[in-house]
Amino acid sequence: MRSMSLLQTRATIALLAVAMLGAAVSASAEDKALPRAFQKAHLGMNISELLQEHPQLAKANPDVRARQSVVLTSRDPHILRQEYKFHQGALYELQIFYHPDRLPRGHAGLLARLKEVYGPPSVEGIDEFDLTAGILSGHRTVWNDGVTRVTLTERERIRTDGKFTEDVLTLTDLPLERQYLQALEEHHRHQEREIPIPVPDRQLDRTAGSPVKGKVPG
Repeated sequence: MRSMSLLQTRATIALLAVAMLGAAVSASAEDKALPRAFQKAHLGMNISELLQEHPQLAKANPDVRARQSVVLTSRDPHILRQEYKFHQGALYELQIFYHPDRLPRGHAGLLARLKEVYGPPSVEGIDEFDLTAGILSGHRTVWNDGVTRVTLTERERIRTDGKFTEDVLTLTDLPLERQYLQALEEHHRHQEREIPIPVPDRQLDRTAGSPVKGKVPG
C-alpha cells in the first residue's frame, strides 16, 4: 500500500510539474525548435519502428512489444545506455545516460554545450531529492518550446556499492506525456475506487442524535 501511495504522489507531482514547466516557456525557446530525435530514434515513433533500427532489442527481450519501457546499451563510448518510454505504443520520452568519464569538463561542460546549441534554458536550477529512488541530490536545466522538452539532469545517487553521479539528457514529447500522466492518474483513481470503504445511506439521514425508526439513540 505504501508503494502505491508513493507512485500516486509522484504521478500527481509529475502532472503539476509538467503544467508549471509548460507555463515557463521562454521567448528564446519559442523561437527555436528543440530536437526530437537522437541516433535513429525519434519522439512519436512506435515500437516496431524502433525495433527496425535496433533489432538487437527483440533478440534480448522477446516480450519487448508488450513493454512500456525499453533499455538499449549504447555502442557509443560517450553513452552508457538509452531508455525509451512508450505510451499507447508511441515513444513519448527518450533518456540518454552519459558516461561521466567521457565528459571532458563534466556536467558544466555538457551544460555549456547545450546552451550553445539550444540557447538560454526556460528554467534552470530545479533541485531534486528523493531517497526512495536513491537520489541524494539533483539539479535540472530545462528547455521547452511548447511541443518538446529537453532536460539535462545531474544526480548524485546511492546504491549498495556506494555513491555515484549520473548525467541524463531527456527528450520529452509534451502532448504524449500529458496523455500518459492523465492515464496514470485515472488508473490510480480507479484502483482507489476499488478499495472498499463505508458509504453513506442515501435513503436515510442519520446524523448524530437523529431519530432512527422513531427512537432517539440512548
